[in-house]
Amino acid sequence: LAGLQEQQQAGTQQEPAAITAQLDALEAGTIAQEKALAESSYYLPTFDQKQCAAKLQEFKSRLEAARSELLPKKKFAFSKKV
Repeated sequence: LAGLQEQQQAGTQQEPAAITAQLDALEAGTIAQEKALAESSYYLPTFDQKQCAAKLQEFKSRLEAARSELLPKKKFAFSKKV
């Protein structure tokens, strides 16, 4: 995530498809971590569960912020009705 933002700040442009693929891979990893947390919540103390959930939520919000910053917004266009 930091690498993508550094490349953008340095002026190195990647194709939107490559950026989307990298962000999707990070999102898939986050979902896997959430599943692992849910599965291991029986064994973890409540404090650790909350800490892990907070870290995952923070990462998800940073991921969404990076997605909105790095990818161009889709342009609005009317569709033709037939």
